[in-house]
Amino acid sequence: MPIWQVEKSGEPRMRQRAASINFDIIDPATREVLEGHVDKVEAWLESRKAELGYENIYSWYSETEGCFTWVYLPQERSEAEDLQRLRDTLREGLPKLPGVKLDVGERMWGRGGPAADGRRVRVALHGEDPEYLLTLSERVEERLRAIEGALDVIGPGRAGRRELTIRVDPERCHALQVSPQDVGQAVRFNFRGQPLRRFRGPRGEIEMVTGLPEDRSPSLANVLELSIPRLTGGTVRLSAVADLAFGRTPERVRREDRETTTWVSVELDPALTTEEAQERVRASLAGLILPQGYRWDWGTWGRDRDETLEQMTRGVALSLLIVLLLMAALFESFTQPLAILITLPLAFSGAFWSLWLFGYELDAVAFIGVIILVGIVVNNGIVMVDRVNALRAQGVSRTDALVAGCATRLRPVLMTAITTLVGLIPLVFSASTIAGAFIDSLAVAVIGGLSTSTVFTLIGLPVWYTLVEDVGAITAKALPRVSAGAGAAFPHDEVMEPPK
Repeated sequence: MPIWQVEKSGEPRMRQRAASINFDIIDPATREVLEGHVDKVEAWLESRKAELGYENIYSWYSETEGCFTWVYLPQERSEAEDLQRLRDTLREGLPKLPGVKLDVGERMWGRGGPAADGRRVRVALHGEDPEYLLTLSERVEERLRAIEGALDVIGPGRAGRRELTIRVDPERCHALQVSPQDVGQAVRFNFRGQPLRRFRGPRGEIEMVTGLPEDRSPSLANVLELSIPRLTGGTVRLSAVADLAFGRTPERVRREDRETTTWVSVELDPALTTEEAQERVRASLAGLILPQGYRWDWGTWGRDRDETLEQMTRGVALSLLIVLLLMAALFESFTQPLAILITLPLAFSGAFWSLWLFGYELDAVAFIGVIILVGIVVNNGIVMVDRVNALRAQGVSRTDALVAGCATRLRPVLMTAITTLVGLIPLVFSASTIAGAFIDSLAVAVIGGLSTSTVFTLIGLPVWYTLVEDVGAITAKALPRVSAGAGAAFPHDEVMEPPK
């Protein structure tokens, strides 16, 4: 049960020193406007530096890729409790900015999207036409918002530059004898002017542009009143051949595996595992009909995660195989090593239960703990089985050898397990990191697995030892034996004389 309930991650849990303040800009903003928002937030932070206790501030903003501020704590005060206290203080006291929603994230984020406070799942939409992918992403966003427990949906509609789009109708242009190129030139001239050839003066070249004075440039409200020349003479209003629409244009065309791709992300309840969240997303998109050439999947995010988990699983399987071969060489038998390996699921069960009960993820560091657990648990089994084999070699019956061997090896096994457990306990509470990655999940996995394996190995190993040996003996009796005279089964074979 815990292997399905625990969250599995291909990345280790990293230490964080900063609280992230994300600027969700409602209306389009220039770089100067964004800088003004950041200045107000930084001024508020500077005025409360003693209260917040931070060390420094880092801000970044872009018209197309977002805006954020990171508030760093000192290295000696960067524990999880201190960081959570800073986040709570920021949520309660950040200033209100018109047209801006300030969110304090649980994790830092880079350029391209805010940090997820919940369980985030990304859906990648692949196709040929970027504009149709934007339309398709809107349909996907509607379905994802309808998922029970959806906290937020982030798609192309919240990225890129918000702008006014003039959509020219080809049929109306043909009926009124208007060229779409003339529509574009008229709009460009009224708003940006017409570049001319550079003029070479006594002090160098001068850029020259002809256009309307700034006081006579039309406003957005008057776009539909612009005059567009007709091919047959005269003019028509822009409203006769085009419509206006507000929307967002992505800053670039993105591709994944050479396919035009756009992404839609949904944040769900953080109590869900990634598999459960993906199942909800899959159910919401089950009835989505896509045209030929268009599809959706989990993208590189899902593929990288699955590949990492598969590699870690293969690492555990490879360690089991190597240990089995080494024990087979040691005992000169395959049945006794198999009896020892059967006790490993009892150790894995304790590791997974411990991770789940204490709220840890089965990440890359915890997988290393599972691999270490294989060697420790097998070591206890080897100590017991070796003693049992030594007693049986002295003529002691199997049952008496098991009872005496387990009794004499009880103290060494318990001492080994207890000293290992006590040595790992400080690692759980010290919040130690290596290259910024927490390693407490490794200690929790080893402690939980070693605790259960020690108890069940002492109880279960004699049972598995007896059962595997009896099954092997019964199987050996059932297999046909090759008689010594099997070579006489072919009477017509000629016997070749050896050369003289």
